[in-house]
Amino acid sequence: MLCLLMPYGSPSAVMAQTETRLPALSDAGSYLAGRFAQHANDWHAASRFMTKALARDPTDDRLLRRTFMLKLGVGQWREAVPLARRIVDSETSAVLAQTVLIADDIRNSTLESAAARVAALPVSGVGRVLQALAGAWVSSAAGRPDEALQHLDPLADSGGRKLQALHAAWISERAGRLEESARWLRRAAVGELRSLRMILALGGHLERRGKVDAVRQLYRGFDGGTTAVTVDLSDLEAEIASVPIDTSVGLSPTEGLAQVLFDLANALHQDESDELALIYGRLALALHPRFALAALFLGDVLRDRGRDEDALAHYHRALEAAPFLRGTIKLRLADTLSDAGRHGDAIETLEALLITNPDWMVALQSLGDEHRRVGAYEQAIERYSAALAQAPPGSEERWPILYGRAIALDRVGRWPMAERDLEQAIAINPNHPSLLNYLGYTWADRGENLPQALDMIQRAVAQRPEDGYIIDSLGWVLFRLGDIGGAIRHLERAVELVPLDPTINDHLGDAYLAAGRHLEAVFQWRRALSHVGDNTTLETAIRRKLSKQAAHRVRSQADGT
Repeated sequence: MLCLLMPYGSPSAVMAQTETRLPALSDAGSYLAGRFAQHANDWHAASRFMTKALARDPTDDRLLRRTFMLKLGVGQWREAVPLARRIVDSETSAVLAQTVLIADDIRNSTLESAAARVAALPVSGVGRVLQALAGAWVSSAAGRPDEALQHLDPLADSGGRKLQALHAAWISERAGRLEESARWLRRAAVGELRSLRMILALGGHLERRGKVDAVRQLYRGFDGGTTAVTVDLSDLEAEIASVPIDTSVGLSPTEGLAQVLFDLANALHQDESDELALIYGRLALALHPRFALAALFLGDVLRDRGRDEDALAHYHRALEAAPFLRGTIKLRLADTLSDAGRHGDAIETLEALLITNPDWMVALQSLGDEHRRVGAYEQAIERYSAALAQAPPGSEERWPILYGRAIALDRVGRWPMAERDLEQAIAINPNHPSLLNYLGYTWADRGENLPQALDMIQRAVAQRPEDGYIIDSLGWVLFRLGDIGGAIRHLERAVELVPLDPTINDHLGDAYLAAGRHLEAVFQWRRALSHVGDNTTLETAIRRKLSKQAAHRVRSQADGT
């Protein structure tokens, strides 16, 4: 069966909590309400409930730590500072609490205290990375750049050379050592020119030297990470060192620490520790309010967690901080609007984006996807075709566009053209289960190329053995080949995996009928009818089969009397 769901799941339910005054609850009630709100992804409400519970029971260590985490999770890092002090009073190696206090010390220029807190961090895991990076920025704040660079040395031995080079470049720049900064930056940039982080680091260096044209060219060349930006790294040292700079415009120690926290947030996100990633990301943005990359990162994580409105707010914040990244951010805005079901707004956003960059392949493809999602298939075909005109022949970028256009062509009855697009897409990506399933299922449904269809769908099932829609396709092609027993076995499995899909129930009903199991066939058809929704074509076909079976039953009863 064809499954045309979007690649992002439906947003999770979010608990509404808009009252500024909390209801009167017992200590346990406040705690439970806070836990429920946190589970429902409403951290603001959870923070308020937990703060109330902690005020009533300030000696509860677990409650203290949970409230502390929630304060950070909603970006209230200054309110978290006194809680952090209470935590480290009983556990000096508490990494996150010490990190908050290090940030507070740097902000208040109490650098001896910050250095002592860095030394108290554990020497393993996150603590080891923080000791190197945070220690470097504390030493930089104290005006000791050589000591700062020494703090970074352990990163070179732990696979963190790129990180070492990037922070060393910023610290050297702050010390006015421009040639040294350029050398470090060049090391950091090698092989990283698809990274938005690296593009922003390069752009920041050039921008702070008044190289406006070079900055514009750099950002214009960045297309969202699909291709590497062309930058002449061999001339980078001379380019940077040739222009005098007021080092006060470089990264401040507080902004440097924000970069450190962003690095940790990104690493935690890659390890699927999203709650901690959110906390470190929010702390980074709190320390550096115009940190566009942190705002963008938070938008991505929040979107993955189904918090679309929060994600949109962070994308808008990133856009305000970095208008030169308008294209990259607008694409994320459009995708998030689509996730939220606001397809009209997504289309409007993409159309506006294409006014200034009408040949941007990624934006054209996204607009094609949006038109297809709302059933505007002719507009989708037009946009997909424009995107294909920009994609290099045979390139990996072509197959998703061909796939999208094939679906739109199929929907408007132009199957031969859709079939050609699917075959071209499979030639580029021969093992993608969605491509194999779409072409194989459609051939089976049309009664064409059944042996090839069976081979394709079996290859798709091998990759996704728990996908009910692909299992349905396998059952359906076996039905078309006359293997009724095999069809029933796989279709029953498909119904187990996706119990309320009307098309799968309809297929199983047809297979039961072919096996002479009339009552079971009628049951499956009625079940399909109860969930058919606005699929009038399927509804009409099922009603016709039910009527035919009813007439058959009447004739059978008459013959038996």
